[in-house]
Amino acid sequence: GMKDGQVDIIVLGERTLFCLTPSNGQLRMQRRLDYHASTMCLYRRPAAPMAGGGKVGAECHNMILASYEKQLQIFSESTLIWSAQVLPLGQYHQHHSAPGLLPPRPTAPLVSPHSTFALPRNLRADLPCACQVPTPPIGMEVGKFGDTDGLIVTLDDDGVLAVNYLGTDPPTSAVVSSDRTEVNYEEIDEEHRRLLNIIRESQQDRSADPWDRVELRVSCPKVLDRPETNPVAVNDAAELAESSGTGLVLHGTTPAEGFVCVTVRIFVSYAGQGALSNVQVTLNLPDSVVTRETSFNISSLKGQTSTPMVIPVQLYVSPTMLPSTLSASAICVYSTESGEPRTVTAGINLPLSFVCKLTSPQPRHKQSAYKLTLDTNKKPLQLVPLFEDMFSQFANEEEANAVTGATANSVLCLQYWCRDIATGLPVDCSILVSKNTGRYRIQSTSLSALCLVAGELTRRLKAWFKKELEDGGGDGEALVVSCSDEIPFQDYFAVIDQHFALREQLVEANTALNDRAHQLRVIEKRMLVRFKDRNPSPLNQLDMLMEDTYTQVMDIGGTVEQLQHHLRAAANDLSCTTRLILLLIQLRPDIRLGDEDAAMLAHFLSPIVVDNESQGWEETTDAALTHLLKTSLAKTAKDSVIVHQPLVMPKDTSRLKKHIQVCHSSNVALTCRHHSARRSQPGSPAQLMMYLSDVPLISM
Repeated sequence: GMKDGQVDIIVLGERTLFCLTPSNGQLRMQRRLDYHASTMCLYRRPAAPMAGGGKVGAECHNMILASYEKQLQIFSESTLIWSAQVLPLGQYHQHHSAPGLLPPRPTAPLVSPHSTFALPRNLRADLPCACQVPTPPIGMEVGKFGDTDGLIVTLDDDGVLAVNYLGTDPPTSAVVSSDRTEVNYEEIDEEHRRLLNIIRESQQDRSADPWDRVELRVSCPKVLDRPETNPVAVNDAAELAESSGTGLVLHGTTPAEGFVCVTVRIFVSYAGQGALSNVQVTLNLPDSVVTRETSFNISSLKGQTSTPMVIPVQLYVSPTMLPSTLSASAICVYSTESGEPRTVTAGINLPLSFVCKLTSPQPRHKQSAYKLTLDTNKKPLQLVPLFEDMFSQFANEEEANAVTGATANSVLCLQYWCRDIATGLPVDCSILVSKNTGRYRIQSTSLSALCLVAGELTRRLKAWFKKELEDGGGDGEALVVSCSDEIPFQDYFAVIDQHFALREQLVEANTALNDRAHQLRVIEKRMLVRFKDRNPSPLNQLDMLMEDTYTQVMDIGGTVEQLQHHLRAAANDLSCTTRLILLLIQLRPDIRLGDEDAAMLAHFLSPIVVDNESQGWEETTDAALTHLLKTSLAKTAKDSVIVHQPLVMPKDTSRLKKHIQVCHSSNVALTCRHHSARRSQPGSPAQLMMYLSDVPLISM
């Protein structure tokens, strides 16, 4: 600001402000403006009053600049003291000119005929601020009206005169809370959970917009397709079998008799107006299922059509993979007309006859090493009506009796399409029903073979008695399925060790392959140098070393490929065994987990086995179980301390096996129910883990 006795010449240009000394015209200050200035004025800023009655500092002048952007800015020297936008009176109480200061409505306003703002009393003229005037001013002064000092009078080129003010009255008293009680955090947490439940219920009740959604439906038959004997179809299937590397299951003994196949039809329709472009449909299939394409792109999907678009997909089964589940899914990814990305998911239940067939009971099952017993509170059911779809593969009842025998209602044997690697015999599984009690025994020579049959039998029993209860029959009680057998943890740990050992062997083989490949490149460089040299030196058996290294590279490469094949088979066995362990935990009579709680447990002990170079199933599962032990199963505050560690391949599986045994206790039921109750809360760890586990990888 300009002090008393100081005289300067202020020159205002369109975008520049100059300050010159009057004696010799030297440039004292210069400032470049970012806007077009219209006019300026100076006003006297009084010294600040002291509490005792005196004043601090000397009086000086500040400068106000007006712009064609309808703003007034106050400067002290070349420094902008304040810049804030003040709206007209109708909107002023919704916008603060300075943080924390809201002008009160005046009790005795002074308004000019063209005034922009009401004028409260006792305003300070030295408050730094910037305001917005209704039109760009060409003349401006600061004056006093009545008892109110520091009012800004502006005049525009249309002759409109406006009076504006800066600042507001300071508060006369501080607001003090009369309630000095301590904060009850439990009540706050309870209210937070109650509000989240209200929000969740309101979101569930709200239906999707019927005008811009994509409807996805999948139709899967319960029986197999008729074998294709057309030479063109047979050649296409044979090419697929060769390209898959695992082959396809034959319907007979030769490819000319066709392949085991089931055709799934995907129905896609758009309920909105117009058309959607680039709609992506992806199939998420089990490892034992083979198909030509898993991703389909719909270039244009028209809306409001009575006939949906149909995508037929032929699914084949691999003879080298033991099926772990019959569940698949179709995912549709699209963007609405407004650009909002959306997804739609539809489940697929593959038929049981797609992965196995009925056969006569095998004598070796009497000495089966793996058995489990399912107990129910209902009378025993006959197996023929329970597995009616499996008998559709026979032409008549006589053919069925010739294969399954006369005791099919009490003993049923299901034979998978794959064979045991160790024995070379077909992998099968038998179901035996008690004559007097609702007890079902499942037995097989392979532990992983029990998974699919046990899960399918449990699902069919629940569906049968649920329909019976809905029809008003039975004893009126819901079905209860339990399994009191000991969970085969030692056999499960042996499967884990086998999978982990193959991972270690694959890492060692890849390391050796990398070393031999590096050695081969070095030898090739030396050979090229000697080849280009005019006077080459003797090779000194370098050619023999190169040939030997090349042979080692090819041998180790074959070993790596073989280990990868064995690792895929071990991962499939681990997936089947993990699903069996989860089912046995769910059916334990002292735990009794529901379907929702069992699905939550599967997010920690995941049956989805994915191995890559960066991480594998052992370290990811151990990290999930460690999180469970440090949160819901933590007994003390010391046990709940979470130390985040990188996901690296462990030295052994002892830590993982210990965590699995610790988690298997009666507390697992309470833990899963606790996580299920919290899974829909935004930001909860259970919700995050559930989302990451359920989202499939989609190839766009």
